[in-house]
Amino acid sequence: MGKLLLEDISIAYGGERVLQDCSFSVEKGEFVSIVGPSGCGKSSLLSVIAGTLAAESGSVWLDGKRVCGISTDVTLMPQDDLLLPWLTVLDNVCLYGKIHGGLQKLRADAMKNLQTFGLSGYETRYPQELSGGMRQRAAFLRSALCPSDLLLLDEPFASLDVITREEMQDWLLHLRQRLGRTVLLVTHDIDEAMYLSDRVLVLAGRPAKIRAEFIVKEETRNRSWLMEQTQQKRDIYAALKGELE
Repeated sequence: MGKLLLEDISIAYGGERVLQDCSFSVEKGEFVSIVGPSGCGKSSLLSVIAGTLAAESGSVWLDGKRVCGISTDVTLMPQDDLLLPWLTVLDNVCLYGKIHGGLQKLRADAMKNLQTFGLSGYETRYPQELSGGMRQRAAFLRSALCPSDLLLLDEPFASLDVITREEMQDWLLHLRQRLGRTVLLVTHDIDEAMYLSDRVLVLAGRPAKIRAEFIVKEETRNRSWLMEQTQQKRDIYAALKGELE
Protein backbone atom coordinates (compact mmCIF):
# COMPACT_ATOMS: atom_id res chain seq x y z
CA MET A 1 0.00 0.00 0.00
CA GLY A 2 1.33 3.45 -0.95
CA LYS A 3 1.17 6.68 1.01
CA LEU A 4 -2.36 7.31 -0.25
CA LEU A 5 -4.82 4.75 -1.60
CA LEU A 6 -8.30 5.38 -2.99
CA GLU A 7 -10.59 2.42 -3.53
CA ASP A 8 -13.75 2.69 -5.64
CA ILE A 9 -14.68 6.23 -4.62
CA SER A 10 -18.08 7.36 -5.92
CA ILE A 11 -19.61 10.81 -5.40
CA ALA A 12 -23.15 11.98 -6.19
CA TYR A 13 -24.88 15.37 -6.11
CA GLY A 14 -28.64 15.81 -6.25
CA GLY A 15 -29.14 12.21 -7.25
CA GLU A 16 -26.64 12.44 -10.12
CA ARG A 17 -23.40 10.49 -9.83
CA VAL A 18 -20.45 12.64 -10.93
CA LEU A 19 -17.64 10.27 -9.94
CA GLN A 20 -17.76 6.48 -10.33
CA ASP A 21 -15.46 3.82 -8.82
CA CYS A 22 -12.36 6.04 -8.75
CA SER A 23 -9.26 4.10 -7.63
CA PHE A 24 -5.57 5.03 -7.58
CA SER A 25 -2.57 5.22 -5.26
CA VAL A 26 0.18 7.75 -4.60
CA GLU A 27 3.60 6.78 -3.27
CA LYS A 28 5.38 8.65 -0.48
CA GLY A 29 7.20 11.71 -1.84
CA GLU A 30 5.47 11.50 -5.22
CA PHE A 31 3.96 14.49 -7.04
CA VAL A 32 0.82 13.36 -8.88
CA SER A 33 -1.59 15.51 -10.89
CA ILE A 34 -5.20 14.77 -11.76
CA VAL A 35 -6.30 16.43 -14.99
CA GLY A 36 -9.94 16.76 -15.84
CA PRO A 37 -12.56 19.11 -17.29
CA SER A 38 -14.64 21.43 -15.13
CA GLY A 39 -17.41 19.66 -13.24
CA CYS A 40 -15.89 16.18 -13.30
CA GLY A 41 -15.46 15.98 -9.52
CA LYS A 42 -11.77 16.86 -9.12
CA SER A 43 -12.25 19.26 -6.21
CA SER A 44 -14.81 16.97 -4.59
CA LEU A 45 -12.30 14.14 -4.74
CA LEU A 46 -9.76 16.24 -2.81
CA SER A 47 -12.46 17.06 -0.24
CA VAL A 48 -13.10 13.33 0.25
CA ILE A 49 -9.38 12.72 0.79
CA ALA A 50 -9.22 15.65 3.23
CA GLY A 51 -12.19 14.24 5.12
CA THR A 52 -14.44 17.27 4.63
CA LEU A 53 -16.84 15.44 2.27
CA ALA A 54 -18.27 11.96 2.61
CA ALA A 55 -18.15 9.76 -0.48
CA GLU A 56 -21.24 7.86 -1.58
CA SER A 57 -19.15 4.69 -1.49
CA GLY A 58 -15.52 3.56 -1.41
CA SER A 59 -12.67 4.19 1.00
CA VAL A 60 -9.56 6.34 1.41
CA TRP A 61 -6.41 5.00 3.11
CA LEU A 62 -3.50 7.08 4.34
CA ASP A 63 -0.40 5.29 5.63
CA GLY A 64 -2.43 2.10 5.89
CA LYS A 65 -5.17 3.67 8.01
CA ARG A 66 -8.65 4.39 6.74
CA VAL A 67 -9.50 8.10 6.60
CA CYS A 68 -12.64 8.85 8.62
CA GLY A 69 -13.22 12.58 8.91
CA ILE A 70 -10.79 15.50 9.01
CA SER A 71 -7.17 14.60 9.77
CA THR A 72 -4.15 16.73 10.66
CA ASP A 73 -2.14 14.36 8.43
CA VAL A 74 -3.63 16.07 5.35
CA THR A 75 -3.38 19.73 4.27
CA LEU A 76 -5.77 21.03 1.61
CA MET A 77 -4.85 24.25 -0.21
CA PRO A 78 -7.85 25.58 -2.16
CA GLN A 79 -7.84 27.68 -5.32
CA ASP A 80 -8.46 30.91 -3.37
CA ASP A 81 -5.64 31.90 -1.01
CA LEU A 82 -8.11 32.55 1.88
CA LEU A 83 -5.71 34.97 3.58
CA LEU A 84 -7.42 36.91 6.37
CA PRO A 85 -7.29 40.63 5.43
CA TRP A 86 -6.96 41.84 9.04
CA LEU A 87 -3.84 39.73 9.69
CA THR A 88 -0.29 40.41 8.51
CA VAL A 89 1.51 37.97 6.21
CA LEU A 90 3.36 36.45 9.17
CA ASP A 91 0.20 36.07 11.22
CA ASN A 92 -1.61 34.50 8.26
CA VAL A 93 1.06 31.91 7.57
CA CYS A 94 1.23 31.02 11.29
CA LEU A 95 -2.52 30.56 11.65
CA TYR A 96 -2.17 26.80 12.26
CA GLY A 97 0.00 27.45 15.31
CA LYS A 98 -2.46 29.97 16.70
CA ILE A 99 -5.32 27.47 16.40
CA HIS A 100 -3.55 24.23 17.34
CA GLY A 101 -0.71 25.46 19.55
CA GLY A 102 3.04 25.79 19.03
CA LEU A 103 2.78 29.34 17.70
CA GLN A 104 6.25 30.44 18.84
CA LYS A 105 8.02 27.58 17.02
CA LEU A 106 5.88 28.06 13.94
CA ARG A 107 6.73 31.77 13.79
CA ALA A 108 10.44 30.90 14.01
CA ASP A 109 10.04 28.37 11.18
CA ALA A 110 8.11 30.92 9.12
CA MET A 111 10.84 33.54 9.51
CA LYS A 112 13.45 31.03 8.32
CA ASN A 113 11.40 30.29 5.18
CA LEU A 114 10.25 33.77 4.14
CA GLN A 115 13.13 34.24 1.70
CA THR A 116 12.65 30.81 0.10
CA PHE A 117 8.99 31.64 -0.48
CA GLY A 118 9.78 35.09 -1.90
CA LEU A 119 8.26 36.95 1.05
CA SER A 120 11.30 38.33 2.84
CA GLY A 121 10.58 41.89 4.00
CA TYR A 122 6.82 41.45 3.62
CA GLU A 123 6.07 39.75 6.93
CA THR A 124 4.35 42.85 8.37
CA ARG A 125 2.38 43.63 5.20
CA TYR A 126 -1.31 42.88 4.81
CA PRO A 127 -2.80 40.68 2.03
CA GLN A 128 -4.28 43.64 0.16
CA GLU A 129 -0.76 45.04 -0.22
CA LEU A 130 0.50 41.95 -2.07
CA SER A 131 0.35 40.85 -5.71
CA GLY A 132 -1.62 37.74 -6.65
CA GLY A 133 1.55 35.67 -6.90
CA MET A 134 2.77 36.81 -3.49
CA ARG A 135 -0.57 35.98 -1.92
CA GLN A 136 -0.34 32.47 -3.35
CA ARG A 137 3.20 32.06 -2.03
CA ALA A 138 1.97 33.13 1.41
CA ALA A 139 -0.80 30.55 1.18
CA PHE A 140 1.79 27.93 0.16
CA LEU A 141 3.98 28.80 3.13
CA ARG A 142 1.00 28.50 5.45
CA SER A 143 0.29 25.05 3.98
CA ALA A 144 3.95 24.01 4.12
CA LEU A 145 4.14 24.91 7.83
CA CYS A 146 1.31 22.51 8.65
CA PRO A 147 2.79 19.27 10.04
CA SER A 148 1.24 16.93 7.48
CA ASP A 149 2.93 14.69 4.93
CA LEU A 150 0.18 14.91 2.30
CA LEU A 151 -0.45 18.23 0.53
CA LEU A 152 -3.56 18.57 -1.63
CA LEU A 153 -3.54 21.43 -4.15
CA ASP A 154 -6.87 22.44 -5.70
CA GLU A 155 -6.00 24.42 -8.85
CA PRO A 156 -3.91 26.89 -6.82
CA PHE A 157 -2.85 28.99 -9.84
CA ALA A 158 -6.12 29.04 -11.81
CA SER A 159 -7.07 32.59 -10.77
CA LEU A 160 -3.71 34.10 -11.76
CA ASP A 161 -2.84 35.75 -15.07
CA VAL A 162 -0.80 33.68 -17.56
CA ILE A 163 2.60 35.24 -16.77
CA THR A 164 2.17 35.04 -12.99
CA ARG A 165 0.83 31.48 -13.28
CA GLU A 166 3.93 30.35 -15.17
CA GLU A 167 6.17 32.10 -12.65
CA MET A 168 4.39 30.27 -9.83
CA GLN A 169 4.73 26.94 -11.64
CA ASP A 170 8.49 27.56 -12.07
CA TRP A 171 8.72 28.46 -8.39
CA LEU A 172 6.87 25.31 -7.26
CA LEU A 173 8.97 23.12 -9.57
CA HIS A 174 12.16 24.35 -7.90
CA LEU A 175 10.59 24.10 -4.44
CA ARG A 176 9.43 20.47 -4.77
CA GLN A 177 12.44 18.82 -3.17
CA ARG A 178 12.60 21.35 -0.34
CA LEU A 179 8.94 20.74 0.50
CA GLY A 180 9.61 17.02 0.98
CA ARG A 181 5.89 16.25 0.78
CA THR A 182 3.64 13.87 -1.05
CA VAL A 183 1.60 16.16 -3.33
CA LEU A 184 -1.67 15.62 -5.18
CA LEU A 185 -2.62 18.46 -7.55
CA VAL A 186 -5.89 18.80 -9.45
CA THR A 187 -5.90 20.99 -12.54
CA HIS A 188 -7.49 21.38 -15.97
CA ASP A 189 -4.14 22.58 -17.39
CA ILE A 190 -2.27 19.78 -19.21
CA ASP A 191 0.96 21.80 -19.43
CA GLU A 192 0.90 22.50 -15.69
CA ALA A 193 0.36 18.83 -14.86
CA MET A 194 3.21 17.63 -17.09
CA TYR A 195 5.59 20.35 -15.93
CA LEU A 196 5.20 19.61 -12.22
CA SER A 197 4.36 15.93 -11.90
CA ASP A 198 5.86 12.47 -11.71
CA ARG A 199 2.57 11.05 -12.95
CA VAL A 200 -0.55 12.49 -14.58
CA LEU A 201 -3.93 10.83 -14.05
CA VAL A 202 -6.77 11.66 -16.42
CA LEU A 203 -10.23 11.97 -14.86
CA ALA A 204 -12.95 12.05 -17.52
CA GLY A 205 -16.38 10.81 -18.54
CA ARG A 206 -19.85 11.16 -17.06
CA PRO A 207 -19.77 9.87 -14.42
CA ALA A 208 -16.03 10.45 -14.28
CA LYS A 209 -13.37 7.90 -13.43
CA ILE A 210 -9.61 7.52 -13.98
CA ARG A 211 -9.31 6.86 -17.73
CA ALA A 212 -5.53 6.90 -18.22
CA GLU A 213 -2.18 7.35 -16.50
CA PHE A 214 0.95 9.00 -17.90
CA ILE A 215 4.43 8.86 -16.40
CA VAL A 216 6.65 11.93 -16.80
CA LYS A 217 10.23 10.67 -16.58
CA GLU A 218 12.24 13.82 -17.27
CA GLU A 219 14.03 15.04 -14.14
CA THR A 220 15.44 18.32 -15.50
CA ARG A 221 12.56 20.42 -16.84
CA ASN A 222 12.22 23.88 -18.33
CA ARG A 223 9.85 25.69 -20.66
CA SER A 224 11.74 24.57 -23.77
CA TRP A 225 11.41 20.94 -22.68
CA LEU A 226 7.70 21.44 -22.05
CA MET A 227 7.13 22.86 -25.53
CA GLU A 228 8.70 19.74 -27.06
CA GLN A 229 6.30 17.32 -25.37
CA THR A 230 3.68 17.53 -28.11
CA GLN A 231 2.94 13.81 -28.41
CA GLN A 232 2.31 13.24 -24.71
CA LYS A 233 0.14 16.35 -24.61
CA ARG A 234 -1.89 14.94 -27.55
CA ASP A 235 -2.24 11.62 -25.73
CA ILE A 236 -3.46 13.27 -22.52
CA TYR A 237 -5.91 15.42 -24.48
CA ALA A 238 -7.18 12.33 -26.34
CA ALA A 239 -7.73 10.56 -23.02
CA LEU A 240 -9.69 13.56 -21.76
CA LYS A 241 -11.88 13.39 -24.87
CA GLY A 242 -12.28 9.62 -24.57
CA GLU A 243 -10.42 8.98 -27.82
CA LEU A 244 -7.40 7.10 -26.45
CA GLU A 245 -7.53 3.30 -26.61
